[in-house]
Amino acid sequence: MECGCGKSYSDRFFDYEDKIGNIFGKRCKKCNIECEINGLEWVKINSNQSEAFRQRIRKHNLSMLKPGDHIAWHRLRGFYWHHATMVDIHKVSGTTTVIEYGSHRKSDAVVRENEIKDLSKTGIVYKINYELSDNTDWTLARARSLIGESKYNLFTNNCECFVTFCKTGINDSAQVKAVCNNGLKIVRDAVLFTLVMIALLCCLESDEEYMLSFHVEYAFVVIRFCRRFRNSIASFRNGSLTLEDFVDCIVEDSVIHFMTAVLIYFLVELGG
Repeated sequence: MECGCGKSYSDRFFDYEDKIGNIFGKRCKKCNIECEINGLEWVKINSNQSEAFRQRIRKHNLSMLKPGDHIAWHRLRGFYWHHATMVDIHKVSGTTTVIEYGSHRKSDAVVRENEIKDLSKTGIVYKINYELSDNTDWTLARARSLIGESKYNLFTNNCECFVTFCKTGINDSAQVKAVCNNGLKIVRDAVLFTLVMIALLCCLESDEEYMLSFHVEYAFVVIRFCRRFRNSIASFRNGSLTLEDFVDCIVEDSVIHFMTAVLIYFLVELGG
């Protein structure tokens, strides 16, 4: 077999085996191109780029999880998500076996097979469902082929990237995208809003007009926050926002408006 990158030696490839040991696919160690066997030929497969959504798994429903499932739970009181690939749940002991990027320190993180005695004690467990993903054999074969890898990167190769690759063949992290997008949005809104405040304040000359403008703009900030807060509550009540998304919206709006209010205060102090 020869890959498109020109490598044809057997040790250049990871073998993908099913549960009975038959090789059904390979991945090049150099270019990461994957192929599956089709008759007597090796055919390049297409990765699956699809939408994903979370499904909460209650404690009494953990048995519904199956090998190859993408699962996640909160860490550090919900500050971030940890992701893993399901391997098995022991019916008697309840021990869950997963393959994950894990370690006591991120600098030593490695892909490993780990046993969790009671998955429910890790926090609220979610299953990540995909509109389009590969089957269990492909998912577990990818995961097992990466055991021992120690190339962890918070932004480009984290635990979510690893599990998403196992499920779809694409290295991706919705968590990183959300943080980057929200961070840029917060900075953008705060900067634009502050520039408007500066322009309005600079147009005034007297101290009395200056302070009047300060109170007007400060009131505007409070009113704007209250309106967005009310809209978020309405969206949460009608089901268009999950509890987690609702909290994210409130935190984001609070940060934006707090930053704006602080900047206006310092402008007034400088102007006074």
